[in-house]
Amino acid sequence: MKVYKSIEGLNFKNPVVTVGMFDGVHNGHIQVIKKLNEFALFNNGESVLVSFWPHPQMIFESNNSIRLLSTMDEKVKLLEKSGIDHFIILSFNREFANISYKSFVKEILVKKIKVKTLVVGYDHHFGKNREGNFDKLSELSEKYNFKVEKLDAQIIKKEKVSSSIIRSSIETGNIELANDYLGYIYDFSGFVVEGKRKGKSMGYPTANLFIRESYKLIPGTGVYAVKVKMDGLAYQGMMNIGFRPTIIEDNKQKTIEVHILDIDKDLYGKELTIKVLKKIRDEKKFNSINELKSQLDKDEKYIRQFLTKI
Repeated sequence: MKVYKSIEGLNFKNPVVTVGMFDGVHNGHIQVIKKLNEFALFNNGESVLVSFWPHPQMIFESNNSIRLLSTMDEKVKLLEKSGIDHFIILSFNREFANISYKSFVKEILVKKIKVKTLVVGYDHHFGKNREGNFDKLSELSEKYNFKVEKLDAQIIKKEKVSSSIIRSSIETGNIELANDYLGYIYDFSGFVVEGKRKGKSMGYPTANLFIRESYKLIPGTGVYAVKVKMDGLAYQGMMNIGFRPTIIEDNKQKTIEVHILDIDKDLYGKELTIKVLKKIRDEKKFNSINELKSQLDKDEKYIRQFLTKI
């Protein structure tokens, strides 16, 4: 797969194109990409996926509250596995947002990419105020001599798969459903920074993670069964996300702490990738450190048993 950050000088063979954010590159997206590749093969052409960066909500929401399933680097890696020939990343800003759907089709899809077939989802809208839809695309396709193919919704467990549904599932702790929708185990990466060392005093040393990409979606508070990738090796682990109410009263700083099973060594500065498999309980305040330690022992036993089955 070739990646482009400019649309100047493109020269594709009978390009079959789809357009969208593709956040998370989930099962629904994979169905679109599968069809895209099939159309490209049938038309003796090349598959082209057009996306935008940053996410439009990062531009228009004043509090920048959007949290994404994938960073751009993660998205590229996921798309590389999908068989796409070309991935175009268009720079999104307020000026770009004011482009009408007609101008987008004419100036970008037709003139720059030279689209031959456009593949769109069942509810695809685009252009300023999302005015473009399948019917309007069909009209423009006749004018500019390209075909439009419309796909139905991909249904999993009687729900339409969407990035927003997956985000909600992750935020509320329904990790297994989110992973089902994604088609892979949700993960995020962070660097180990120095913590308070409270976990080590209880026999559970933790790696405190700093997430560089502030827009990356992190699961809600609670205790999770995870797998940890570090230095190319995989480990089992238990993760707590929250405010450590038993240890620190009125703590306002949310932390991400990972205890890697059967490892007790200095991990400061290491980059860890955390694969989130299951939320096992909510975070809670215990009456004493000993009570917390007892619960951690139970958590570890449950997580070891759970992870041995995967």
